[in-house]
Amino acid sequence: MNDAKIRDVLNFISDELRELDLGTTYIPRITTPSSIEFLRDYVSPNKPVVITSATAHWPALSLWSNPTHLLSLAGSQPVTVAFTPNGRADAIVSHPNDPTKQYFALPHQQQMPLSSFLTIITNPTSSPTHSSSLVVPYLQQQNSSLTQELPQLLPDIAPHLPWANEAFDAPPDAVNIWIGDQRSVTSFHKDNYENLYAVITGAKTFYLYPPIDMYRMKLRQVEVAQWCPVDDDSSSGGGGSGEMDRGMELKLVPDASGTKVLWSSLEVPPTSPPLREDNKNCFIVTVKAGEVLYLPSMWWHAVAHEKSSSGDGGPVIAVNYWYDMRYDVKYAYFEGISRLAEMAGLSECHPDEPEKGVEEKE
Repeated sequence: MNDAKIRDVLNFISDELRELDLGTTYIPRITTPSSIEFLRDYVSPNKPVVITSATAHWPALSLWSNPTHLLSLAGSQPVTVAFTPNGRADAIVSHPNDPTKQYFALPHQQQMPLSSFLTIITNPTSSPTHSSSLVVPYLQQQNSSLTQELPQLLPDIAPHLPWANEAFDAPPDAVNIWIGDQRSVTSFHKDNYENLYAVITGAKTFYLYPPIDMYRMKLRQVEVAQWCPVDDDSSSGGGGSGEMDRGMELKLVPDASGTKVLWSSLEVPPTSPPLREDNKNCFIVTVKAGEVLYLPSMWWHAVAHEKSSSGDGGPVIAVNYWYDMRYDVKYAYFEGISRLAEMAGLSECHPDEPEKGVEEKE
């Protein structure tokens, strides 16, 4: 079978899935479902949905837009902050000094009190003389970052979502907190987790592709690099503590080992002007404060922050719950699609498994 015929088969499967089940690019909104409804209508068929009323009772919805409340609970608590010069951590970027070279760029990470982080992110232009040298901070630590780094905030949310626990027959594996502003954008990737993503303040726009569309993701092998302070002679990026100069300059330092990862080189599509031709099949949904997105396992997604609806310029805050996925038929067909995409030259092989399928990060 030649490459063109393989591409035709992949396009056929993708189109059929949309026509028979997913629809075109519309993500429905529902009120809080029962566990049976959630499992039957969304988890089993692997379909995203926005749930509009699941967090209405959370104190966080009214309290977290006020930095004073957060500071009173956890102002001195150390948190791990990711810094980049462009808001694009864990993404493929061109080297600033040589645009022909591209790397998978890890952020510079630094621990600091929550109070210092909130000062930086709520007053991004108050310190540096030249705004072009601003670093972009993002609280994006995973590994159950809410329970591990900011447990003081847990009473303001639910420790889990009961209907989801019943549907997945288990509590969440991790509960994470995310705090960022409009400058931070998450590149396309997938997670082997069932994800319930609750926006607390502001809004986030998700760009989604189902697992079948992995052949559209333009997966490429790229070397790893890390953003490091220019006055840091180490190549590891460090993980210092204390204050962070908002005017600090960062340099991109390639990993000395030449390690490579497989990552999507598909750009995050804009909402305006209209989507480019290669993104016409993208599902787009904006999740607002008080809403929860069910993002099924293995769905490709990129995320952008939106302005606060109140126009106060405050950060966007979200909490998400990760539940273990089942390695069932969807994983088997994803692996099959991966191999077909590699055969057709639509995706590069994983650097550690050149004859096999594609692995993911995060």
